[in-house]
Amino acid sequence: MVLFASLSIITNYYLPLSGALGFQGVQLKYHFGISKWKLLIGFIICIAGISFGVSTLLRPYTELLNATDKFHPIVIYIVCCLLVFLLALVLSSIVSILLNSNAGLSLTEEGIIDSSSIFSIGLIPQEHIGMVSTTYVNKKPMINLFLKSNDWLKSRGSKGKLLFYLLKYTSGYSIPSMPFKEEHSIIFEAVKAHVKKA
Repeated sequence: MVLFASLSIITNYYLPLSGALGFQGVQLKYHFGISKWKLLIGFIICIAGISFGVSTLLRPYTELLNATDKFHPIVIYIVCCLLVFLLALVLSSIVSILLNSNAGLSLTEEGIIDSSSIFSIGLIPQEHIGMVSTTYVNKKPMINLFLKSNDWLKSRGSKGKLLFYLLKYTSGYSIPSMPFKEEHSIIFEAVKAHVKKA
């Protein structure tokens, strides 16, 4: 199993060309792609959730008042607005990834390039990565990068500045493993070895 995983990484994810993913002059070593099937399932779930939220928002106030005794219609409207907004963000992320054939996680000589979602920061310089660990959110594994310094994020525009302030209240930069083609353990070991070697 380990031998098969190693061969899979070497044959499918070795990218000797520079300039891929729009980072000119960056030498790519490994690239873990996103599973399109998983994204399509997420796409369908988001569409269903948005449709439910919109249909609920279109229901008359008196109809909702008579249909439920537990929640006030105003609360239902607010919850549905938040649901539609959040699912729309997730849906936009899924569509952008589906349209980007190079989306994923890349290990390079300069560091790690995270382009797995619209919230990803892009290139994380090698010198700013301290260690790698596995964290779990709702029992779903995530790759957690502990950064030595967060100050460099301020130069990455509004997304970088937002991430800079968010990382003050979190344990590190987390990358969900679920969207990728490969299993979490394979990606984690590759990222861990890459950071340790540097």
